[in-house]
Amino acid sequence: MPTPVPRAWLTFAAHPPLAWAVVSRSGQSRRLPESWGDTYLVCPACRERAQLLEGRPASQRCGRCNGLFEIQWDEVALQSA
Repeated sequence: MPTPVPRAWLTFAAHPPLAWAVVSRSGQSRRLPESWGDTYLVCPACRERAQLLEGRPASQRCGRCNGLFEIQWDEVALQSA
């Protein structure tokens, strides 16, 4: 189900991301296991959602596309979430 967000919250990029995005779980993240906690990752290549491994790893492999990508820990959206 689409979730409306204010346009001011959006950032448009000229190029697709090259690193995992760290995303805060919303109340509408029902298809994701509760065991994943408050945050999860979104793959930059195939957009698959993934559980964040323990600690603060520098990179993680995607279980769907098998790509190995850095994790974007300094993402502005994560800091303001």
